[in-house]
Amino acid sequence: MNSYSIILIIGISVIGVMAVIFGNDIVKLSISTEKYSLYVDPLLDKQSLFVMGRVTLQNTGSETITNLHINFGDGDILDISSLEPGKKIIV
Repeated sequence: MNSYSIILIIGISVIGVMAVIFGNDIVKLSISTEKYSLYVDPLLDKQSLFVMGRVTLQNTGSETITNLHINFGDGDILDISSLEPGKKIIV
């Protein structure tokens, strides 16, 4: 019965270490550590007759980001006055 106790303690210890490691990774994703941080995900969708471009913007910082300018090319520019922390827009 002593060997079962040792295996059980080792298993619980490994699970505890994994919880600490993965927990720290999740905390980094959910709590913003920088004042100004912007997540940008551009997407070009090529179709048979035209090309459609979309951009996803998300403020991942702790402060409001102002005066965003998105240049799609050929003189097509979109100005965004401000983006609050945690907000996401798709244009």
